[in-house]
Amino acid sequence: MFSKILFPTDGSEFAQARLGKAVELAKHFNASLVVFHALPRYHYPLHLDMTPFSFPTREEFDAQSRARAQHALDAVSQAAAQAGVSCSTRTMAEVPAAEAIVQAAQDEGCDLICMASHGQSGFSGAFLGSNATKVLTHTSLPVFVLR
Repeated sequence: MFSKILFPTDGSEFAQARLGKAVELAKHFNASLVVFHALPRYHYPLHLDMTPFSFPTREEFDAQSRARAQHALDAVSQAAAQAGVSCSTRTMAEVPAAEAIVQAAQDEGCDLICMASHGQSGFSGAFLGSNATKVLTHTSLPVFVLR
């Protein structure tokens, strides 16, 4: 039914706890897995009461972000390899996470997006919206949400 599944991960404990389900789903359908991480944008704080030395430079931020992304991608790749699931990885920078997820799924020719949802409520859920909700709104692909 599905041949290529995109699993976006932010590297959080919540997402990492659900990676087994994504691998299991790919194995069930004999599908390959594309593990994706959207790299965060660099925002230099412009608060007058803070010194510039307390924040990383753009280069430091990028290096830290790429290291965190690689750690998250490696965890899923290892789980996929142990299960005998074909897996590739991908990152994208300078694009909001939900938009990057939809774009990566299109670019990679995926036919399913399988993603974890933190199930945010309150201020975060109501005013900021979740990436899962944004992806559901902007893709024509089926989305399997893990909670």
